[in-house]
Amino acid sequence: MSNWAEVSGDHLQTACNIDKFVFVNDFAAAGHGICKLEPSHYHELNENKPVKDQPKIVIGPGTGLGQAYLTKSKFAPCYEVFPSEGGHAEFSPRSDEDLELMKFAYTYLKESDNIENVSVGKGEVSRVSVQRVCAGPGVPLLYEFYKSNNPELAKILEDQDGKYKLKTQEIRSAHVIEAALQHNDPLCMIVVKKFVEIFAVETGDFALKALPLGGVYICGGVADGI
Repeated sequence: MSNWAEVSGDHLQTACNIDKFVFVNDFAAAGHGICKLEPSHYHELNENKPVKDQPKIVIGPGTGLGQAYLTKSKFAPCYEVFPSEGGHAEFSPRSDEDLELMKFAYTYLKESDNIENVSVGKGEVSRVSVQRVCAGPGVPLLYEFYKSNNPELAKILEDQDGKYKLKTQEIRSAHVIEAALQHNDPLCMIVVKKFVEIFAVETGDFALKALPLGGVYICGGVADGI
């Protein structure tokens, strides 16, 4: 990314006197991590058991929508991890509401001064990727979309006499999730439910492509919050 400083693994290796220093994709790192998980390290969401040596996938919303997949040959002693940029694939509307959301996203991404939108690069886009609506910065986007579609609902995050007293540009994903799950705010609950829906669809699509009989692993800061 153009706003990232250039960092060299070789330079850090020399400067820190480390034998070998290699930068890896964050979800490649997560993929290596799931190979070391013990049962006490995770929660099972259903009763299906992973099949030994079969493909695995790991997916999770954070700043973006990270994805990676793992495969193991019968000739290999361990899994190989492959990072993916699947979060940059197109958002695929499934309803009239989704079509409205996609149209709204084009304008929001170009014009919104929300702190999370600015952090990932406010500006005109030629396409809406799934992580634009299914990652941390996508939560305030969904909030603004449902706020405009439901003017009758209270806006507790923006109530200047309430707990949060936030301006629109100050609202972060954590605020919306907290208001939904801890305070049962109707507007924020709609946002969280839609976010989970989009995430579930994307996870299912990824699973169809990879056939991960070895397991589907969900991680990421936003998923942990929900």
